[in-house]
Amino acid sequence: MARVHLERVSKNFDKVQAVCDVTITISDGEFFTLLGPSGCGKTTTLRMVAGLESPTSGQVFIGNRDVTKEPPKNRNVAMVFQNYALYPHMTVAENIGYPLRIRNKPRAQMDKRVAEVAESLAIGDILGRRPSEISGGQQQRAALARAIIHEPDVFLFDEPLSNLDAKLRADARTFLKDLQARMGITTVYVTHDQSEAMAMSDRVAVMDQGRVVQVGPPLEVYRRPASVFVADFLGNPSMNLLHGTLTLHAGMPAVLLGAAAVPMPLIQPPGGIDRMAAGDAVTLGLRPEDISIRIQGGEDGIPGEVHVVEPLGSETLVSVKTSVGSVKVKVFHDMDLAPGDVVRLVANPSRVRLFDQAGMAIGRA
Repeated sequence: MARVHLERVSKNFDKVQAVCDVTITISDGEFFTLLGPSGCGKTTTLRMVAGLESPTSGQVFIGNRDVTKEPPKNRNVAMVFQNYALYPHMTVAENIGYPLRIRNKPRAQMDKRVAEVAESLAIGDILGRRPSEISGGQQQRAALARAIIHEPDVFLFDEPLSNLDAKLRADARTFLKDLQARMGITTVYVTHDQSEAMAMSDRVAVMDQGRVVQVGPPLEVYRRPASVFVADFLGNPSMNLLHGTLTLHAGMPAVLLGAAAVPMPLIQPPGGIDRMAAGDAVTLGLRPEDISIRIQGGEDGIPGEVHVVEPLGSETLVSVKTSVGSVKVKVFHDMDLAPGDVVRLVANPSRVRLFDQAGMAIGRA
């Protein structure tokens, strides 16, 4: 196990800057995920930790060692790739044992260790088969066994679940998290799938255009996005982003959305509310699950009309047309709603996020 630290790491490919000035510290034994859309620089960052790419500038540390210029074989890391990279001409046992073979370990020791690792991953019964003869889930476990067998300090995962179907992916997610917790090995995981990041990680780093834009525990990043980009990227459906203006309502801060004023009693912008002025343009962020639908009376809330109702089993997703755009609402109890119904949307004030004209979060909500 080992701490991983990147200090102002950048990577250029010709005139394209793939990674820009990334500084992060991953604690010993932590499950840390690099999360972001395709092309944001997360895989390039992982490859620099592995030693498969060299930084244009900056330093990479594993434990207390500066490994920036060290080759992969000197870093004691194990990487699991998206396609698992199993050798097709070898059996599962030969694939798993390969890291020990190239280290010239005695055959008896190698066979014993292969059997132990395979048994711990519940693939002891397929050791004699080739990769083409086993399922995608079994291939993934074989790749994991090969990574584990030489007892690395750090696990590196590059989209390892992307080739699995939905059910296998959910099962593998649980398996991986349990395995990492049992072994306690520092893990750096790359994915564009926010469900994986939310379910498995101790912390996530959201990346955009080569930069880390927010780091924190998954639930904190989800509930308190630092920017419009993070708010829009996380969540399915993503956070509702409604454009309005700052105002005062009954002496308290509020956001004017069309004719409706949404109270913001918990806003505490850096430097105080006086850093903003009535009439300033802002963006209000509301998660679909943090909005209530009222179908009878009242003057509070945002007026609207039900547009689409999507029953999803444990919840219902409702799209509501308002004067400031379409709003998605998650309903977790039975409501007799139909397109055309006139409703009012009431936000949970403790969960509202506010963003300035530059798209950055203002204070806390």
